[in-house]
Amino acid sequence: MQQLITSSSTLTVNYVGSSSHRLDVGGIYNGALTPGPGDPQSRSKYPYIAPTFYDRSAGRGNYNGLQVSLDRRYTNGFSYGVSYTWSKSINVGGDGYYGVEGGVPQDAYNPARYDRSVSGLDLKHILSLNTLYDIPVGKGKKLSTGNGVLDYILGGWQINNLFQAHSGIAFTPVISSDIANTGQAGWMGYEHLNLVGSPGFAKRTAKEWFNTAAYASPALYTFGNAGRNSLRGPSYWDLDSSLFRLFPVGEGRQFEFRAEAFNLLNNVDLGTPNNDLNSGTAFGTINGTANTARPLHLAAKFIF
Repeated sequence: MQQLITSSSTLTVNYVGSSSHRLDVGGIYNGALTPGPGDPQSRSKYPYIAPTFYDRSAGRGNYNGLQVSLDRRYTNGFSYGVSYTWSKSINVGGDGYYGVEGGVPQDAYNPARYDRSVSGLDLKHILSLNTLYDIPVGKGKKLSTGNGVLDYILGGWQINNLFQAHSGIAFTPVISSDIANTGQAGWMGYEHLNLVGSPGFAKRTAKEWFNTAAYASPALYTFGNAGRNSLRGPSYWDLDSSLFRLFPVGEGRQFEFRAEAFNLLNNVDLGTPNNDLNSGTAFGTINGTANTARPLHLAAKFIF
């Protein structure tokens, strides 16, 4: 749906939905059919074959989203675009670029039993804003000094901004041990923790992003009950800005100057918390960032 708001501004509202089938589900296959004591190989589907990495097209997923955008085409030296997405992505399968990463199920034979949840790619809220503004100073502009030399120096500047923000990335509280004794590789983090309390905090910090006391190791020979991707990392936002200036040099020639700042406000976006109970005191802490310190770029080029 699209509506013309003014002669230069347009509002667009879209619903986007999709369904995915035969998604890749990876991990260790031919482990024990059920958790339990003893040699897991004796409880496997094919006892004469060792467990191995195996991918199957057994996953599925769906996406539903509301997309709203407001755009102003370049008019009188100014343009902007604002877009917002409210969505939910659910899947049973992998979350990585190759389809497998983040998709190792607790129960390799029944992936949907414990691992149907929001996907690792789910971002509930996404906001993007861009602006372009030609400063109205100089010869022929709204504001002029009346002096040709000053107009040449002060005119021709352009300011550009790009702001982006989104919700935190989902992750799973795990323990890197084969507690269920199914023969899966514990280091893959297939085993979920048990939820024994409320994981939320009124004030989250890098020292403890979620209530670590709300999680415990599952009892021996059992799967954990904490949901896949049931926790959220920190939200993310970033502002990039640039300043352009074109200097006419005779006919058909221009000298361009650019100053660019990425992460202009030098904001610190925290990374994903440690989600492995076996990490000891590091469990629940954040020791990295999702962005970098502000870099500044200066550039110049001659156009002819």
